Amino acid sequence: MGFLRKMLILLCLLVFPQLVFSQKAHNTDSLTELLATSTQDTSKILLFIKLSSEIAKEDSIQKFAYADSALLLSKTIIKPKYLAFAKKNEAKLFQSFNKYTYAISSYESAILLFKDLANVSEIADINFQLGDIYYRLNNFQKSLDFYEKSLKNRQEIKDTAGIIKSGNGVAVMHWRMGNLIDAEKHYRKSLELSKVVNDALAIGAALNSLGAIYWGIGDFNKAFEYFEKSLKYALETGNSKKQVLIINNIGLIYQEWGQNDKAMGNYQEGLVLARKEKYSYGLAYSYINIGKIYLLRNENEKALLNFENALANYVKISKKIGVAFSYRNIGDAYLGMKDFSEAIHYYNLSVKTARQVDSQHHLAQALSSLANAYFERKNYNPARTAVSQSLYISIGQNYQDISKDNYFLLSKLYEVSGSKDAALLYFKKASALKDSIFNEKSSKQIAEMQTRYETEKKEQENNTLRKEEQLKNIQLKANKVEIQNQYILIAAFAVLLVLFIAFLFLLNKSRRNLLKSKTLLTEQNKEIHNQGKNLQEINFLLYDKTKDLESNKQKLQESVNKLEKATEFKDKMFSIIGHDLRGPVGTISSIVSLAMDDQLGEVQRHNLLALTRDSAVATFTLLENLLVWANNEQGIINYEPANLSLLKITDNTVKLLKETTCKKNINMLVEIESNIEVFADYNTLDTILRNLVSNAIKYSNEAGLIKIKAEKTNGLVEISVCDKGVGMSPDVKSKILDTDKYYSDSGTQGEKGSGLGLQLCFEFIKMNKGDYKIISEKGKGTNFIFTLPTTA
Repeated sequence: MGFLRKMLILLCLLVFPQLVFSQKAHNTDSLTELLATSTQDTSKILLFIKLSSEIAKEDSIQKFAYADSALLLSKTIIKPKYLAFAKKNEAKLFQSFNKYTYAISSYESAILLFKDLANVSEIADINFQLGDIYYRLNNFQKSLDFYEKSLKNRQEIKDTAGIIKSGNGVAVMHWRMGNLIDAEKHYRKSLELSKVVNDALAIGAALNSLGAIYWGIGDFNKAFEYFEKSLKYALETGNSKKQVLIINNIGLIYQEWGQNDKAMGNYQEGLVLARKEKYSYGLAYSYINIGKIYLLRNENEKALLNFENALANYVKISKKIGVAFSYRNIGDAYLGMKDFSEAIHYYNLSVKTARQVDSQHHLAQALSSLANAYFERKNYNPARTAVSQSLYISIGQNYQDISKDNYFLLSKLYEVSGSKDAALLYFKKASALKDSIFNEKSSKQIAEMQTRYETEKKEQENNTLRKEEQLKNIQLKANKVEIQNQYILIAAFAVLLVLFIAFLFLLNKSRRNLLKSKTLLTEQNKEIHNQGKNLQEINFLLYDKTKDLESNKQKLQESVNKLEKATEFKDKMFSIIGHDLRGPVGTISSIVSLAMDDQLGEVQRHNLLALTRDSAVATFTLLENLLVWANNEQGIINYEPANLSLLKITDNTVKLLKETTCKKNINMLVEIESNIEVFADYNTLDTILRNLVSNAIKYSNEAGLIKIKAEKTNGLVEISVCDKGVGMSPDVKSKILDTDKYYSDSGTQGEKGSGLGLQLCFEFIKMNKGDYKIISEKGKGTNFIFTLPTTA
C-alpha cells in the first residue's frame, strides 16, 4: 500500500505540476473573481485586505491600491470594526516596505479603534508590531515598552502562543540592553510554555537564545549543549534560516575552544545555506565570522572582502549595530595591512554609527580600536583622547577586557611622552585586571574540562548500550527481510508475466501496421516517379532565369554594401533606444491601465498620475541623453557646470538600477559623505555614473559586491566604482581604453552591450576637466577611478 501511495503521488506531480506551482496565482485570481461578484460592502473590504496581502511585493502599486480601497469603503459604510482592520492592514503594508513613520501613525490610529471595540487580541498584536518597528529603529527602550504591553495583553486573554512570542520580544530587548539575567528569565519561561503546547519551532528558538545567553557570560559548555539541542529542532522543523544562525553559533564555541578549522567549517556551511535561502542577516553573520578567522590567520585581504560583504548585507536590512560592527572589523583588516589612514577612517565610521544607535559596548570597542590605530601612526594626542573616552565607558559599564586594553595603551602613551611613573601605574592596573580575567577564565576552563570528560564518558556508555540494541534490531530486521523477499519474488514474477503478455500484444499490432505502411509506400512511390518527369522540364526553364538573377544579384550586392555602411550607425542607435525605453514605457502603460479603474478615489488617481509623470520624465531623460550623445558625435554639446551634491546623484543612480541589482542579488555599498560637492554638468555626470555602475553590475557575479566611494584629494574629488567581479586582462583593458573603437563583451549572465557607454564616460569626464584610470585584474574585479573638480 505504501509503494502504491508513493507512485500515485509521483504520478500527480509529473502529470499535474501546475496544481503544485500555481497555487498562489490561482488564489489571487479566485479572490479577484469573488470581488467582482460580491455585493456586500463588508465582504468587499475583507477581500480588498486579503488581496493587498496576497499580491507579490514587487507589485507595490496594486497592493496599496487594494489597501486604499479597503480604507475608503470602510469609511463610507461607517463601521469601526472594518475601519480598524483596514487601518491595521495599511500599517502592515507600510511596515513591510520599511516606511516606519507612516506605519507607526497607522498602527496608533488602529489601536484606538480596537480599544473602543475591546479587542485585546488585536491590541496585543499591534503593540508587538510597534515593538518590532522600534527595535529596527534601534530605540531599544521604546521597543521593550511595547513588547511588555503586548505580553501583558496576551497574559490577560491567556493566549499561550502569543505569550511565548511577546516574551521572546521582551527577552531580546533585555539582551540587547545588557540585562542578561532578565533575558534568561524570560527565555526560560518561553521554553517551559513551548514544551507545554509542544511547539517545536518555539522550543528550538528558546534553546538557541539560552545558548546565546550562556555564550555571553562565558559558560561555553552550557552554550554548546543548548545550541546542539536547538539545531536538532531546527533540522526537524526544516527551519533553514534558524539553522544558519545556530550553525554559526556552534562555530563561535569551537572558536572559543581554539578549534578554528572546525569553526571555519561551520561558518562556511552557514554561508552556503544563507545564500540558498537569500537570507541577508544570515549572510552578514556568516561573512563576519569567516572574516574573523582570516584575521586570526593574518590573511587580511580575504578578511576585508568578507567584512565588506557583511557590511553590504547589514546596510541592505538597515541593521545599524551590524553596520557599526562591520566598520570596526574593516578597520581591523586595514590595520593588519598597515594602512593606518583607511583603518582610522573606518574606526571613525564605527564610532559615529555606535553613537547613533546608543550602543555603549560597540562605542567603547570602536574608540579603543581608533586609539590604537592613532598610536600605531604615532598620532599620540588623538590616541590619548580616544582611549580616555573608551576607558570612561568601559569602567562605567564594567567591560573588563576593553578596560584592560585601554590601560595597556595608556601605559605605552605615557612611556612615549616620558612620564615613567604614570606609565608604570597604568601597566600595573592593566596587569592586575589581566590576571583577574585570566583567573576567572581558568576556573571556567577547569570546570569545562571536567564537564567535557564526564560528557564523553557518558557518551561512551550510551554508545555501548546503543550497539547492543542495534545488534538485536538487525537480527529481527533480517528475519523480516527474508519473509518480505519471498513475497517480492512472487509479486515480481506476476508483474513480469503481465508485461510479457502486453509485449506480445503490442508486437502483433506493430506487425499489422507495418504491412499497411508497406502497401501505402508502394503507391506513393509510383506517384513520385510520374511527378519527377514534370520536374525535369521545369528545371530547364529555371536554368535560363538563374543566369539573369546572378547578373542582377551582383548589381544589388554593390548597393547593399553602400546601404550597410549608411545604416550601421542608425541600427546601433536604435538598438540602444529600444533597450533603454522599454522599461519606462512599460511602466507608463501599466500605470495608465490602473488609473482607468473606476473604483479608485481622487487621491489614488493623483498618486498614479504622479507616478506616470515620473516615468515620463525618466523617458524624456533617456531621450535627452541620446540627443546629448548625438550632439557629442557632431561636436555640439549643452555643457552647464554647477555645484552638485555627489551623494544625491549617486543615490538616484542606485535607485534607478535597483531592479537590476536585485535580479543578481548584488550588494551595493555607497560610501560618500553628504557634504561632498563637485563642479560638473549634471546630465553628463549622471550619464557617467549610470554607465559605470551598469558595467559593474553587468560584470559582477551572483551575490557580488559593488562599492561606490568618494574622497577629496588635492583640490579634486576622486570617485571610484569598484566591483569584485570577473575583472579583465591587460589586452581587454587596452581595447577598452582605445577611444577610436567601441569594445563590448557579454556580462556574467550573458548581458549584451554596445560599448558606447564607456566611450561616453571617457569623453564626458574630460569635458568636466577630470581624468580617469582603470585598475583591474582577471578574476579579481575592476576599479574605475575618475576625478572631478570640487566646488567652484
